[in-house]
Amino acid sequence: MKTYLTLIGVLLFLAAFTAHAQTTAFTYQGHLMDGGASANGSYDLQFTLKNALSGGSTVGTPQAIAPVSVVNGIFTVTLDFGGAVFDGSDRWVEMGVRPFGSAVPYTVLAPRQKLTSAPYAVRAANAGNAANAANLTGTLTAGNVPANLITGAMLANNTITATQIQNGAVGSAQLANNAVGADQIASGAVTLSKIAATSASGYLGQGALSGLTGGTATATVIFAQPFGSTPPVVIQQPGWTLGAVSTTGFSATTPFAPVTVDSTGNVGRDTSLAVVNGRPAISYWDLSNVDLKYAIAPSADGTGTWTTVTVDSAGNVGEHTSLAVVYGRPAISYRDGNNGYLKYAIAPSADGTGT
Repeated sequence: MKTYLTLIGVLLFLAAFTAHAQTTAFTYQGHLMDGGASANGSYDLQFTLKNALSGGSTVGTPQAIAPVSVVNGIFTVTLDFGGAVFDGSDRWVEMGVRPFGSAVPYTVLAPRQKLTSAPYAVRAANAGNAANAANLTGTLTAGNVPANLITGAMLANNTITATQIQNGAVGSAQLANNAVGADQIASGAVTLSKIAATSASGYLGQGALSGLTGGTATATVIFAQPFGSTPPVVIQQPGWTLGAVSTTGFSATTPFAPVTVDSTGNVGRDTSLAVVNGRPAISYWDLSNVDLKYAIAPSADGTGTWTTVTVDSAGNVGEHTSLAVVYGRPAISYRDGNNGYLKYAIAPSADGTGT
């Protein structure tokens, strides 16, 4: 009975390192000794993948190759245990040998040879595809994308639609100034239910409120800010009417109820309206006495008897008034017609009453 020994120098590499399609096969080369001398001839070889240097379990399916030509002890074979067996754990190859065509059991050679480095490249069998975003499956979350990595220049037109944006994900902090204009808003996209009651002060332009129930409203509407309940409204279009204002919106069925604020002579020129201390207030020019006046309502909705105050009566004063709240008190800018001066007055109290 011959004795087989091996001194195996392992040369391992993936066949996929060539320009051909990547596979899980790799080359195994060794040196076989027969009776103390380098073997020559044909042999049956069996290769079994193990998970330990000795003992342990078989991993994958053993590879039996015959005949294998051995010249001066050198042999080369191609092994393929599949990609699943190389999961990052240590692996050893156990080799068995017998004469070619023999029915005797394989002589198992020791020690087993540990596979190192190169065979684990089979785990990257699909790495080439990873370079193509079309092969990405699953969800790429925001936590996996560095801040400011993706800019508008990297996105194709119409790539991101409303269905790809989570509700509430885009707020005012995510929008650049003037980024959203009329061209970016689809017809009918913004309805009354989407306008907050505390929206920033400003103006709704001509035609901005067309198509309301009960008729159309196309005159310019100004909302004084801030308001906690029913907002005061000024109509700047002669001959137009507006339904009553309520906390839930506009109603076109009830006429607007006018309130006489001041009827002492020819008054009400150059008015300015604001909310002062939670109530509507007006600065205006008293043309009869050429005085600057101020009036504030007794209630949040402006109904009831208003309190009027003469702010300045030193000659012809009070034209072109502008009313605002400054440091919690009403303040008025106006024209002094006597001297052609611009003047400013601020009240001593939060509601504007007093001297």
